[in-house]
Amino acid sequence: MWQKRVFYPVLAGMLALVFFVYYQISLLDAKLQNLLRQQLPALQFKTYSLDYFPTPRLNLVQPQSLYKQWTISAHQLSADFSWLSLFGLSPKVKQIELIGGVVSDQRQVELGNIYFKLEDIDHDYNLAKLTLMATTPANNRLNINAIVQRFANGAELNQLNLNIEMAEGYFLNNQTMTLSADKLSLSQQQNILQMALQQGQLNQLPITSAVLHYYIPVQQEALPSSEPHFELQLKQADGSLQVSSRQQLSGNQLLLKGNRLALAPLLGFLKLPELLNGKADFEGDAQFNQGVLTKGKLQLQVSDSVLNGLNLLDLVSQYYPIRHYSAEKDATQYAERMATPFDQVNISLNWDRQKLNLTEVLAQGKDLNLSGYGEMNLADFNCRFELRLSPNAAGYSQYQLPVSLFGPCRSPQYRISLDKKLGEQLKQMLRDKLNEKK
Repeated sequence: MWQKRVFYPVLAGMLALVFFVYYQISLLDAKLQNLLRQQLPALQFKTYSLDYFPTPRLNLVQPQSLYKQWTISAHQLSADFSWLSLFGLSPKVKQIELIGGVVSDQRQVELGNIYFKLEDIDHDYNLAKLTLMATTPANNRLNINAIVQRFANGAELNQLNLNIEMAEGYFLNNQTMTLSADKLSLSQQQNILQMALQQGQLNQLPITSAVLHYYIPVQQEALPSSEPHFELQLKQADGSLQVSSRQQLSGNQLLLKGNRLALAPLLGFLKLPELLNGKADFEGDAQFNQGVLTKGKLQLQVSDSVLNGLNLLDLVSQYYPIRHYSAEKDATQYAERMATPFDQVNISLNWDRQKLNLTEVLAQGKDLNLSGYGEMNLADFNCRFELRLSPNAAGYSQYQLPVSLFGPCRSPQYRISLDKKLGEQLKQMLRDKLNEKK
């Protein structure tokens, strides 16, 4: 008899538990469908299913959604929920996984595989920890880690770490792009998509703040529009960069303007030899196509600059008795360095995919003035320059020493080309100096 008194209540309890779980599952199913209708009214899919083991999981096959001008589709979308979702509480997403798909905005961008994870989600789905990993069919890779927070017309990424690895091709000479930032916000007003960054670093390039405005075309046009494609304003500690883009049949035309921009970090970011340090003001334009600045021209004015790779003061002193004219501070600072200081350097340059042409170089310093022209091979970074050096001291400025530089840009060789007239002038100058000492 005691078995019946135990067995039946246990059986009844188990049936009640099964009924309760089944009832909660049906509630969860209804809540999930209601949540999809409320939060994603534009979402469509081929099939819908809900699994419960080992964890509650929603599966959508061939989902597709329209968000403003973008169409997003995928092979499969899965979302994992907490077990507490089965017990009458609001469904809470633990993880979302998107596999394969296409994001299209007039032109198609194919996404090979996306892993998207949200953790520590608040009740209203306004704040969460984001992890995103994506690959393309060409095996390019994207990784993002951030604290994401929604607001009225966009989202904010805090403590952002972003990494892009390109299996083929480069973006501004970089095969890997790494961005870290305290804050990056994305928002949209009508047809303008805005990205605003605070305190970041792009491949070791420090950024105090940056604002990017991307102008979304209202409709596909047969010919490129005269309207801006995007505008970028970037600020460093005491410098700034402005870039404006307009679409052309051959790519984008960029209008460039810099103000007291630190030159060495910018050259380092572009993977160019850091031949010159200083604060640069510049203005010009360029053609940008598939991540490459294919051609362009610039006018630069660099202040408080240093030419790296050569000590031209030491070179000139071998031909002119001017060592005692050097400022004591500069003589001490640069005597044992392969570098030459200048107060100001003005450069006119243009480039294409193969070659950088410096059509005019003018430099002024306390001890030395320089003028000339040259070129840099952008494939192997070999340089060739024809310069004239003149001491910036009374009685010497009329003598110009011709110097040819050639070889690797970072450590070039040099050759002095003395014609007969200059050679006689140097000899006479040395005789005059010796006679002064008698």
